[in-house]
Amino acid sequence: MDKRAAVTNEPIGVQDPRRFCEILRKNLIPIAVWHRDGRIRDANDAYFKMVGYSRDELRQGEVRCDRITAPEHLHRDEYAINELVSGRKVCAVFEKDYVCRNRGRVPVLLGGVLVPGRCDQGIAFVLDLAKPISARNAVQAQRDVIQQLCASVVGEERAPDI
Repeated sequence: MDKRAAVTNEPIGVQDPRRFCEILRKNLIPIAVWHRDGRIRDANDAYFKMVGYSRDELRQGEVRCDRITAPEHLHRDEYAINELVSGRKVCAVFEKDYVCRNRGRVPVLLGGVLVPGRCDQGIAFVLDLAKPISARNAVQAQRDVIQQLCASVVGEERAPDI
């Protein structure tokens, strides 16, 4: 495995890399950069905290979409990827379970976009459904963050409604 491809500190080819990296590092929501072959190329600290893996384990190839997604939900990932490859700018948001390092499960709401110009790499934006949400405006704030992230990737002022 090419260790350089596993984790990168360079912008991921998004239309507004500065804006994207700023949002990524704020850890407002878990974010992962994935490859269609199952690898997670990079993720923010909020993502690592949610799934219980470390950045070192990512570098070693232990954090993979096809390993941390509950087996019965793998088809949902494939459906979302096919949506994106067929031309949608943002995949329909969907629910699935992550299987964490401790073998526990975390229900999540996931949305994503392809990296511009690529059909084999994308960015997943995740909302941990196991955390209690106390108010409707908290959900709207998360939705707004996801839309901002999507917009920074596809190079628009505002991403399509999700």
